[in-house]
Amino acid sequence: MCFAFLMSNLPHEARVLSVASKEGEIDLGQINKLLQEEGRLLLPKVSDDHLDCYKVSSLEGLILSSYSILEPDPLLCKKASFDQIDVVLVPGLCFDDLCSRIGYGKGHYDRLLSLLRKENPDVFIWGIGFKEQRSDVTIETDFHDQTLDQVFLF
Repeated sequence: MCFAFLMSNLPHEARVLSVASKEGEIDLGQINKLLQEEGRLLLPKVSDDHLDCYKVSSLEGLILSSYSILEPDPLLCKKASFDQIDVVLVPGLCFDDLCSRIGYGKGHYDRLLSLLRKENPDVFIWGIGFKEQRSDVTIETDFHDQTLDQVFLF
């Protein structure tokens, strides 16, 4: 369901900063495989306190990070600039009806999205997760927290 919905709603030929899902997150493996085959897949890599984005031409070019997340190997994947990103799929622990999210506490995505929006204001930023991750209450946010454009829960 997630795969069909995303593929029918992604802008045609959009370059997508996705995520290599970890345990407990919605599995984006099928969509990542198709995006990679079409040359449209980008994935983030944690570098110190921020995320760098890489174009992934082969899912074989991923390595396990210290956060137990599959990330692009910088020796095999080319770093991408913000103008090469059309859509971002953002994971989280919890999402509310105002498109706010609770992440994993390091602020990586908030920093990335803040910079990305400044350099590429036309980017679409979508939260993605399970229906069970929807919060019935409004999530308290701070000045640095980035609101998503839409949230899709499956």
